[in-house]
Amino acid sequence: MSNFKCSNNEKELGRWTTNMIPHGGGRYTGQLVLTTQRLVFHAQFDTSLGGVIGDLFFNASDAGTFITIPKENIREVEPKISFLNKRIVLSTDNDQKYVIDNGMLPVQSILDALSKQK
Repeated sequence: MSNFKCSNNEKELGRWTTNMIPHGGGRYTGQLVLTTQRLVFHAQFDTSLGGVIGDLFFNASDAGTFITIPKENIREVEPKISFLNKRIVLSTDNDQKYVIDNGMLPVQSILDALSKQK
């Protein structure tokens, strides 16, 4: 996702290689980019046994498969941190949940970027 460009009125807050478990199931490894306006996940590998990805925030293009969630659609950000598993559960305004699963790696920098406003 090195070709990802912010629009004129947004600023990139950070990039991480992580896993995403979307509301419809499945598990995807890829690049997460957080900006002042949106969360963009470039799903590069399906690491599930056979998940189905929902189509509300799903965008496919020649560059790959993306999940884009505008920040104003994120209703709740809930960290789920244990010794071996660090996750962030995002609840959207349409009652869907997306899980950012960072494995054993810390999630604080992602939480900090999610909390930043425009």
